[in-house]
Amino acid sequence: MTRAVHDDYVMINFPPARPQKRIHLYLIRHGQSQSNVASLLKKATSPYKDPTLTRLGMEQAIEDSRAISRCFGKILRHLRIYTSVLVRAQETALLAFPQSYIRIHVSDHLKEHPNPLQKSLSRCEGENFPLSSIEAQREKIRRVNINPDRLVYEENILKPNGLSYKNTVICNTGSVSRFLREHVDTWKDGEMIVLVIHGHVIRDFLGIEGNVPNGAIYEVFDDPVLRTLMVPCFPGEAIHHKRLYYPPQEEESS
Repeated sequence: MTRAVHDDYVMINFPPARPQKRIHLYLIRHGQSQSNVASLLKKATSPYKDPTLTRLGMEQAIEDSRAISRCFGKILRHLRIYTSVLVRAQETALLAFPQSYIRIHVSDHLKEHPNPLQKSLSRCEGENFPLSSIEAQREKIRRVNINPDRLVYEENILKPNGLSYKNTVICNTGSVSRFLREHVDTWKDGEMIVLVIHGHVIRDFLGIEGNVPNGAIYEVFDDPVLRTLMVPCFPGEAIHHKRLYYPPQEEESS
């Protein structure tokens, strides 16, 4: 916004409004990770290690892949896939979308929120704890026999002259709304967007109370007929969601 002062009036020039577009939006929570089976106290006080998927988490991501093939079929080639800067989401995205032609974009604004105990102790994954270098993350993914070569890192999250994250990325927690605002200019009307992200980020955006199951797939829309969402979204605008699928969860002990 600029302000021009003249003799008898003040003229304020507002930046042009960003055009809104309709997209098809799908959210997927990562599979079960080592963090999901650890206690809150351990997660809040132990050294941060950017946890990977458990064996069950990998199975959930593979089950997601089968559900995705049933849901999207021949339009898989037209999906734009984005994921978090945290390893468990990247692993899930690579397993859930195994097709060699699909590139998976690692993006800012999609990282997990701190849990209440982490907040009280001023500790948060990737926030007070620096993330590993990207090459260290990729090596961690390779160690569980997942090929990370289809990951594409957005330029705005990288430090110059190396594969490591900017400090601004490390200090941001996730927000789907902020992500949509940042990316809307790069999409066409009707774009099909899939975010492979974290439970708290999904819960915050959709206003869900209670647990978001690992591997759950949600469709998000504000038009129940067209099943599309107008973006960027503004606070207070009603959105709806439908859970399309979630894989088997670990049985709870009685």
